[in-house]
Amino acid sequence: MVDLGHQVEHHENTMGRDYTNILIEAFDARLEDQYRRAADAGARFVIVMTERPGKPGFNDSYNPQMIERQRAFPLIARHAIAVWCLVPGAAEWAKQFNPHSADLELGWSDYRAKLLHPGGVEPLTDFTYYGSMTPRRRGMIEAFKKRGYIVENDSRRDSFMTPMARNMMVAFAKVVLGIDPFPDWKLVSNSRLATALALGRPVLAEPPKGPSAWSAVGVFAKSKNSYVDEAIAMLPRWREIYAEQRDRAREILSPEKCVGRVMRETGVVE
Repeated sequence: MVDLGHQVEHHENTMGRDYTNILIEAFDARLEDQYRRAADAGARFVIVMTERPGKPGFNDSYNPQMIERQRAFPLIARHAIAVWCLVPGAAEWAKQFNPHSADLELGWSDYRAKLLHPGGVEPLTDFTYYGSMTPRRRGMIEAFKKRGYIVENDSRRDSFMTPMARNMMVAFAKVVLGIDPFPDWKLVSNSRLATALALGRPVLAEPPKGPSAWSAVGVFAKSKNSYVDEAIAMLPRWREIYAEQRDRAREILSPEKCVGRVMRETGVVE
């Protein structure tokens, strides 16, 4: 939004009436009355949904927190002026609770890259993976190890990394890996792809099950079977590959084509 000329400020746990509030997740049934009163008082707010709706909870999870967050979503969404969904296709589900819902592709941002890019930091390792750990992801990391390559990851942690810790881990690697958690996984982690490029590192994800706006950027392997080989082949040219991915993302997934389109589509701006 800053790239498009909008003034953006960050506030912790507050909403105002003099601007449009953008809330990331914030699905808590205990806060429904607070959201309702804020909307009645003239506060305009947009909800950003980052997960895929499923059964019994987001992402088909049985985690009590994911179940409760999905249950709370309809209660909060009806008070918002719009809902932006980072998972492709999720807007169709969200529209039953708020008709002003749209899928938002998290693409390229010059402003974000300027904030996150590590500057002259040189990589100390070849690969990194961050995110939740599953048996399949652990097995893929072991496949790299058998080839003589260590994949730095945060699997020893009890919770997700802070953004700062994640950014440092990415900055010290040449290539960021996007590994599907399960064999039949259908989602594309556009946040992982966008974050890697903003931090100045190329990324390689496993091929998606269906169409993706990121396909033309060149961030997907040709097949799951060749994933490890393709990742290793990136190492000698990681700087050039990063530049190619960055330039394609800047053109294909520009702020105007991503957040600008969704802001107009959901009536947040004219």
